[in-house]
Amino acid sequence: MNEFIVNFIKTWWCFIIILSKFSSITLILVFCLIYVYSASGKPLKNESSNITFSEYLNQKFYSEEEISNFEQETGIEIPKLVKEIYTCKFDFKNLIFKSEKNKKLEIQKIFSLEEIKSVFWGHSSSTPGYIRPPSKNAIIFALDSDDEYIFGDDNHIWLYDHEYNRCTHKFTIS
Repeated sequence: MNEFIVNFIKTWWCFIIILSKFSSITLILVFCLIYVYSASGKPLKNESSNITFSEYLNQKFYSEEEISNFEQETGIEIPKLVKEIYTCKFDFKNLIFKSEKNKKLEIQKIFSLEEIKSVFWGHSSSTPGYIRPPSKNAIIFALDSDDEYIFGDDNHIWLYDHEYNRCTHKFTIS
């Protein structure tokens, strides 16, 4: 029953708001439905805790063999932490990382291996838009919720700020 109410509200919210301009009874009814649903203990918004990380990011995960083949073909070494993310061995309950400056990092999209290849092959120190990695073996592998690049190496993640053209936050993974 609660699912029906939520789907009804999601589908007809605009219509309900228009009706509420004309009728206070409709407005009271809407608030009652929202109260009943929220009192049931279910969240009002869709949370990612009930779905897998792969579904959350709509991401294809890779086998260790696929990553090894990619490294041999391209010469790009995938760091340990990024490899764990790509092979789904990372603890995905920790979607939000914290930096020393209490900055939260929310991963929005993980790049495919093909996208990583184009980033590395498409930029060099002599071309405009070159992004200097924060450490020797760090690579760009994702975007955060603010569409900023995310670098990763064996134990750290860095947030790359486009405006300042540098890495501004360092996240340590234990």
